[in-house]
Amino acid sequence: MSKKSPVAETSSRTADYAIQGFLYQFNKTLLAIIESSDQAEITVEGLIEDIDVHEPITTTAIQCKYHEGNNKFTLSLLYKPILQMMNHFRLHASEPLEYRIYCYCPDKCDAPPMSLTVENIETIFKSTNRDLRTLINQVRGAIDIPAFIGRVNIEFGLQLDELIAGVHLKLVDFGFLADEVPNLIYPNALHSIATISIDHDVKRRRFKKIEFLEKLAAIRKTIISRWTLSLRTKGSLLKDKRSELKSNISKNVRRRTFIISKYELPDFDDKIVKFISDFFDKFHTKPSHTETPIFCLDCDQATFSAIRLRIYESGIAYNDGLIGSDFVSVHPETG
Repeated sequence: MSKKSPVAETSSRTADYAIQGFLYQFNKTLLAIIESSDQAEITVEGLIEDIDVHEPITTTAIQCKYHEGNNKFTLSLLYKPILQMMNHFRLHASEPLEYRIYCYCPDKCDAPPMSLTVENIETIFKSTNRDLRTLINQVRGAIDIPAFIGRVNIEFGLQLDELIAGVHLKLVDFGFLADEVPNLIYPNALHSIATISIDHDVKRRRFKKIEFLEKLAAIRKTIISRWTLSLRTKGSLLKDKRSELKSNISKNVRRRTFIISKYELPDFDDKIVKFISDFFDKFHTKPSHTETPIFCLDCDQATFSAIRLRIYESGIAYNDGLIGSDFVSVHPETG
């Protein structure tokens, strides 16, 4: 067995940390939603980034930073979000705003909150990091530093698994059934937050706690996505999903349609043909399987053409609906 190269291992770890960083942000967002008042409005990806909690009196802007790969905390890990917050404060100093950085670093796990000092800000201004120069030039000499640091708090969060466990407990406290939280309520909540976070319309990224949780309660099937599959519990989630699908999949005569988007699945190109082939091998082999499944692929024309060739090379007979360059929904022979 060959060993992975150091470069490959480093790349893999970096990707894992990036995924965990997103999961950390989504879980902190869920926690902020559940802990907010009934009057508050939550904005996902808001004023600064990540989460804004708009209470009747003040707005708290929260930015999450996940640094599992750094064994020792240093303030330099937070220079950029601090400068971003300073730049926002420069333009909105008269508004009732509070700033929070929710940070995870192994040596500071669940440590007491940290307040900034004037000396901290002066050290940040001396940074030689070229990526920070524009932000430093925008804020240096342009804000009331004591007023700014009075509005900023740095919180050190729990390890990801502990944060997830805390979210589970909060969902149960809110009224969800304890046996439904791990494999139904929580993964659907995570998927909902991930979906909301990429919506370009800020109005759809803003909502009240009760709106979000009522919609969550109405979803009675587990949504499997790249984020839920990144959880340590993915084996249990998939087992439940198989059980959920079994009653329909096991029926011989059933018209089945799959709608699969290249733009929603990061490994679409690598796995779509194998998925189609595996489905035929397992669920379309008996004489009683009279209804041919339909696969609707949301992708560009070049990708679609390549997939047709690969399906043909896999030995699967198919009808793509194309007569010449035109699409005809009903085949003259097969209907």
